[in-house]
Amino acid sequence: MTTAVAPATTFSEVLIATDFGQEADRALAYAKSIVRASQGELLLVHVAEPVPHITIPEAALFEDPRHAQRESEQTDAAGDALRAEGLRATALCPFGGVAEEVAEAARNRKANLVVVGTHGRHGLARLFFGSQAESIAHALQIPVLIVGPKAPFPPPPHWRPQNILCVTCPDKKGAHLVAYAYKLAKEHDAQLQIAYRDTAEEHKDYADWPEFRNAIKELLPFEIAAKPNFHVLFLEGSESNSVVQTALSRQVDLVILGIRHQFIDWSILRTGGNIPRLLTEAPCPLLAVPIQFS
Repeated sequence: MTTAVAPATTFSEVLIATDFGQEADRALAYAKSIVRASQGELLLVHVAEPVPHITIPEAALFEDPRHAQRESEQTDAAGDALRAEGLRATALCPFGGVAEEVAEAARNRKANLVVVGTHGRHGLARLFFGSQAESIAHALQIPVLIVGPKAPFPPPPHWRPQNILCVTCPDKKGAHLVAYAYKLAKEHDAQLQIAYRDTAEEHKDYADWPEFRNAIKELLPFEIAAKPNFHVLFLEGSESNSVVQTALSRQVDLVILGIRHQFIDWSILRTGGNIPRLLTEAPCPLLAVPIQFS
């Protein structure tokens, strides 16, 4: 019998992956806020990537000592600034590929959350949806909080989501994702809404909903009086637009989606630009959650 391995809902070891770009401050604000709430530790990782060296007839990548030194000094300064704010913080500046080094740092430091910022196809979150997506997401297997350009800065002193939207599919992993979202909502005393979409291409058939609902009930703890408000929504129209419009109309401050199999592949969100559009337009952070079975 296989059982699901649920990731943490209390984030005490938070890794913020930053390239010091324009989207980095917003993501860092969320990372700091989460660590303050959990009284945990923040690990800031900035990867010094190889510098392209063009030669004839071929190009190569190499480590420029001066470039690496500048990157390291900038990272050390960022770590000093975090500690000056009273945070327990460590700053690392490894050299290599961003995806591999972020995954390695998360694994070595036993991080239970990674935070990245994005402008859609730009920023570090692109690594989770581009050519390196499979390797980093498979290596991480922990939740990834993705902060887009339309997510507001978190309110002081710390961010606690109060209205959570869990977007899922009517299958086994989807039920486990809802159970995880329930636990997170309960921890924050938040409302939880479930957005469900039939993934059939040619017709809308919600006949699988009763079975999915029963699976959720079996996974939820029997603490009826303590359950947050629990609403179910059926998404219509374009997938990314539906999620964005639902988040806006319901004043959602966190959207939870699932990491599928070996890389982030939300089957309700088709290929062809929907993922970057969702990241760009979402009015709140997105939490991508892995559900592993053992």
